[in-house]
Amino acid sequence: MKWLNYHHLLYFREIAKAGSIAKASEKLLVGQPALSHQLKQLEESLGVLLFERKHRSLNLTEAGKRALLYAEEIFNKGEEFLDAFNSKVIPGKRYRIGSIASIPKTLAANLVQFALESEGDGHVSTFEGENEDLIHKLEKHDLDIVLTNQIVESYVSLENFLIAESSISVFGHKCFKSLRHDFPKSLHGAPMVMQTMHSKLRSDIDTELESLGIKYELKAQCQDYAVKKLLAAKGTGLVFLPDFEGEEFMKTTGMIKIGTIERVTEKYWLITSSKVVKNALTSRILEGFKGI
Repeated sequence: MKWLNYHHLLYFREIAKAGSIAKASEKLLVGQPALSHQLKQLEESLGVLLFERKHRSLNLTEAGKRALLYAEEIFNKGEEFLDAFNSKVIPGKRYRIGSIASIPKTLAANLVQFALESEGDGHVSTFEGENEDLIHKLEKHDLDIVLTNQIVESYVSLENFLIAESSISVFGHKCFKSLRHDFPKSLHGAPMVMQTMHSKLRSDIDTELESLGIKYELKAQCQDYAVKKLLAAKGTGLVFLPDFEGEEFMKTTGMIKIGTIERVTEKYWLITSSKVVKNALTSRILEGFKGI
C-alpha cells in the first residue's frame, strides 16, 4: 500500500501556486534542488507528470490540475482540523465566497444564507475585492466561488453561471418626487450619486442617458452600494439601483422610485473553478440558488 507524503504534496502545491520552483523556494525557505527532488519523487510515486517544463516556466498538466484540486481539499481539511482543537470556533465545513464591492449587498447576503442553509453544519467566510483579484484567488483555490457582475471569458479553468438579471431604476429622497413627471427627460440636470467609472453598469447608464440627450450633475461616485444608498437617503442625489435592491431600499429608508431605465439591465454571475472534483456545496448552489 502506498502512503502519501504530505511534504511532497505541500511543496507541489506551493510550486503550482507560485508558478516556479524559484519563487516557491523563497516562500518555503527550502533550497531549489531539494524542491525539484521532492517534486520528482511525487511524480514518480503517482506515475504522471504534474508539470510541463517550457522555457524555464512550469505549467500544470491535466494530471497536475487534478492533483492541485485534491491538494487544496486536503490542506483545507487540515486547517479545519487545527481550528477544531485550537480555537473557540465550533468545528464545521468552511466555504469561502468572494464578492466584488459593487454587488448589491442583498444579493450577497442571499447567497451566504443559501450556502448556510444548504450546508447545515458549516460556516461561510466572505471576502470583498476587485474582480480581477478575486478571480486570481479563485484560480489559486483560495476561494470556492465568486459573485460578480462581470462574465469571465479568458480563463479556461473557470466557468460562468448566470444567476440573475435585473432592470435598473432611479431611486431617491422624496424631495425629488416631481422628477417622476416626464421621466427620463426629467433627469436632465439632476444631481446623481453614480457607480465608479470602471463599472460596466456605469458605462451602460451613461451610454443610455447620452442617447437620450440627458446630462446630469455628478455629486459623487462610489463603488459600494451601501455608500451610494446612504448618500441618497441624505438627499445628496439620485441613485441607479437594480430593482430588487431598490425595493429593499425603499422599505428601510422611505426613499421613492423615480422611474425605470428601460434599456439598461444588470446581470449577475457565479464564477467557479471547472473542477474535476466538484465541491458538493458549490454544486448545490449552482443547482438551487436563484439570486433574487
